Amino acid sequence: GLRYSVGIFFTPIQQEFGWSTAATASGVTIFFWVYALSAPFVGNLADRIGVRKTVLLGGLLLGGGGAMVSFVTELWQLYVAWGVVAAMGSAALYVVPTMALSKFFHRKRGLTVGWSSVGVSAGQAVIIPVVASFIPVLGWRASIRALGLVVMMVTAVIGYLFLREDP
Repeated sequence: GLRYSVGIFFTPIQQEFGWSTAATASGVTIFFWVYALSAPFVGNLADRIGVRKTVLLGGLLLGGGGAMVSFVTELWQLYVAWGVVAAMGSAALYVVPTMALSKFFHRKRGLTVGWSSVGVSAGQAVIIPVVASFIPVLGWRASIRALGLVVMMVTAVIGYLFLREDP
């Protein structure tokens, strides 16, 4: 939910700091550039250290980057926390599951990866409105920090414990 929910935090962040939409959204632009440039390296890393360790690292980076956003006071900090740290974790959490599915499902591989995308999208459709409902109650900082911590605990730990390296 963290990767695609960042937009729900824009308005409260802009209101607190007075940053323009262009300045705030530049964090997302940086995120996608870093994500794109780091994806091939993540694939290579997963080949070297395995999918379990790479998912652990990816969950810690994405969740940690999201949680770090809750402490920003300057625009450059948003760019580093979200645009760099979270993006590298996000790349790992996209590349590695696709790699793992490809190893486990030789027949109908495309269908399998397609269904995993359905799961990701459905999860976002549920998580984003829930997190959006927390912002007016808890504030944007506590909400994004909590979401980051959930990503670190659930994605990183469960992925590490339950993913298998080979079929």
